[in-house]
Amino acid sequence: LQTELSETRTERDALQSELAEVEGAREILEAELATARSEQADLGEQRALLRVEVTELERELETTEAALTEARTEAAEKAERIAALETDKANLQTELETAQAATKAAREEVSDQAERIASLEADKAALQTEFEDAQAETAAVREEAAEALAETQGEVASLQSTLASAQAELNRVTAERDQIQTAAARELAALRAVLPPEEGGSLDAESARAAAAEPAQTLREAQQAMRRSGADREALEATIEQAASDMQRAQSLVSRTEGGTLYQVGEGETLSSVAARFYGEGNAWPRIYQANQHVLENPDQVWPGTTLVLP
Repeated sequence: LQTELSETRTERDALQSELAEVEGAREILEAELATARSEQADLGEQRALLRVEVTELERELETTEAALTEARTEAAEKAERIAALETDKANLQTELETAQAATKAAREEVSDQAERIASLEADKAALQTEFEDAQAETAAVREEAAEALAETQGEVASLQSTLASAQAELNRVTAERDQIQTAAARELAALRAVLPPEEGGSLDAESARAAAAEPAQTLREAQQAMRRSGADREALEATIEQAASDMQRAQSLVSRTEGGTLYQVGEGETLSSVAARFYGEGNAWPRIYQANQHVLENPDQVWPGTTLVLP
């Protein structure tokens, strides 16, 4: 039994040793498996990168093909341009030959012009001499002109003074003329105002009556005042005299526009007595009243000094 136990222990130890080796091998395998998995992951990433690179290469290929097509097109265009340039070159060659011929002709012309310039230089020298002589003569003329200018300036100053005096006199005369024209215009307007249209004036019957009505009222008021006690008779008599005169002058304008005879009423006269005197009957007084309503308030009361127009 001890021998078997010893063998069993030996086997157990051997098994434990093998187990330890197996464990070590398992750990190694697990490590290798992890490494393999890591490598597999790296391979996946590399494959993805390769796919991206392939895609980019395909795009670059397409771009390259497009660029190649464009290059071919550009090459064709350049070939056309080269052909055009060849044509232009030929044309330029022709133009160059023409220009060379023109240059030759121009050189010949320059030679001719050089001869002309030499001739002109000689003429210039002669003209320079004449110019210097002219300058000397001009200097003398300028001196004479300066003296004449000084004399002329003195005369101009004198004339300006005379002109200023004349202008002042003209202004005075113009002012007097304007005053005379203004006064004449006023007098002409006043004269036209008292002349009928047939005599060149602007007087009409209505204006004439209105002009006569004012002194008639003044005369009437003064006559009424004379009949009051305590009146200043001397002043009223002067007023009556002036009003009668103004009224007579105004009524004469009415007579000139409407026709009729002027008559100044005396003390104690009435329209009936005036009608009887001029028309032969006193009942004709309404005719006088109608023609003089602008100066009469009441046909039954006619104040002495009143001027009537008898139609």
